[in-house]
Amino acid sequence: MNSPSMTARELTVSVRTFHRVFEATVAGYIRGSRLEGARLEFLVRAFKSRYGHTPAEFARPGVEAGSGQSRFREG
Repeated sequence: MNSPSMTARELTVSVRTFHRVFEATVAGYIRGSRLEGARLEFLVRAFKSRYGHTPAEFARPGVEAGSGQSRFREG
């Protein structure tokens, strides 16, 4: 993995310009990416807690429309 200074050098820009383009440090970019992943994981868990299925399970074909069976548990 390249350091910010190595990457800036390869792009022929200053480290400061490299950080400004990312609007933060590379570490900040990675942190934001991880937080977004954690948020998504939270939403998946909340969906499963409420409906008894993950969004991916819900999206799979299974229960025919109008069959009288619900994909969701009552509650």
